[in-house]
Amino acid sequence: PMRPEDSVTNWISCTSSAPLRAAALRSQAETYLEEQGQWRRATPLLERSAALSAADDVRAVESLRLAGHLRAAAGEHAAAQRNFERAADRALAMGAVLDAANALLDAAVAAARNGNAPSFETLIDRAALLSASPLLSEAQARSIRRRIDG
Repeated sequence: PMRPEDSVTNWISCTSSAPLRAAALRSQAETYLEEQGQWRRATPLLERSAALSAADDVRAVESLRLAGHLRAAAGEHAAAQRNFERAADRALAMGAVLDAANALLDAAVAAARNGNAPSFETLIDRAALLSASPLLSEAQARSIRRRIDG
């Protein structure tokens, strides 16, 4: 029998535009997130959606952060860390310093839960460096420092 995601996958494979495919994947992921007990099915769709998204697509950052939180909830901390770091890199490339710093801090939490102390320290240091950015308001910088200080 055909699963619902098969029809979406078939439609996506026939669509030539990566941004359209990314939007379709994100839409299917959102459908799964609304259904009781289906959040695990949303995670790979969010990751694929981000991979297909344009470099300046803020939704890719959101998709990667959400996928990171879903991976963390499943106990997949290394995968969560990778998603958060990708989100941070994309956010920083777009100049979204606050989003990048928060994604780095999320990645640091995942690294700590995975017992990866070197990554934890590096990620905290990167977030601390971003907290000094002139692109942040004082309140935004304070919010990052509060998260760092725990």
